Amino acid sequence: MAFKNALEAIVCLGDGSPMDTAKAISILVFGGGRVQEYEGAHKVKEPVAPIVAIPTTAGTGSEVTPFAVITGKTTNLQFSVMK
Repeated sequence: MAFKNALEAIVCLGDGSPMDTAKAISILVFGGGRVQEYEGAHKVKEPVAPIVAIPTTAGTGSEVTPFAVITGKTTNLQFSVMK
């Protein structure tokens, strides 16, 4: 991916959902594939882009955890990915 070489960081502004999306994007830019392939712990083998998280709400704590909670589009079920 050409974009991977140009990416220095991801800046995320929002609550838990945008932050989890930023985490997933960071994983996919460097590791490729589909986010479902990273379901569970320690499936991410590649380095990830640094994320600058700017929370706009209090409560989720997404800005301080390595987990990303993703909702599957076809199944409507949630799953977690983690570095």
